Amino acid sequence: MSLADENKNNEQHEVENNASNAVAETHEKKSKKAEPAKAKESLLAEINGEFKKIVWPTRRELIKQTTTVIFVSAMFGVIIFLMDLMFGFGVNTMIDAFLS
Repeated sequence: MSLADENKNNEQHEVENNASNAVAETHEKKSKKAEPAKAKESLLAEINGEFKKIVWPTRRELIKQTTTVIFVSAMFGVIIFLMDLMFGFGVNTMIDAFLS
């Protein structure tokens, strides 16, 4: 067995051990039941903390991004419409040629 194969096997065992440890920790946390009031309080505090991390776009950025999305969507709509017309025309032409 080469050194690369041994390293690969060691890495696989490490990943499996880390995964099993994470599962065990999760089960331990779930088994320790907190009081419902404390659990709600903790959850709300975590949610509040996450909302404080959000970086909201400025009005100018929001308008620019919205305009870009609308423009790109309209362009794709036009492209798809034109392709549909071309394919429809091609299929109708082939059907007419076949039936004639």
